[in-house]
Amino acid sequence: MRWVEYDWLHGVALGEDFEAPWTDADPDGEMTQALTMTVDEVIAAYEAQIADSDAVIAGLDLDQSTALPLSDSHPNVRWVLLHLLEETARHNGQLDLLRERADGSVGA
Repeated sequence: MRWVEYDWLHGVALGEDFEAPWTDADPDGEMTQALTMTVDEVIAAYEAQIADSDAVIAGLDLDQSTALPLSDSHPNVRWVLLHLLEETARHNGQLDLLRERADGSVGA
């Protein structure tokens, strides 16, 4: 999720170039990078990204168009934030399924 937020806000919304951990040789670089990190390091990296995302969002107008187009249009920042909410919810659901498999507990 750290890189999802970074890419959508810095890449799509602001149009910034950045050095992503994924490459043609390692398209899942963000995942392989995490294999060398402790759980605490992964959490700290995500918490730092949350703080960065909050700062970026505070400086944006929700109605402004993204710097980079998606397909043939430039959605507004509000659309990007809603998309990030969907992404976060989807990943939380995937983690919940893994937790259920690990401990057998099913939420209500």
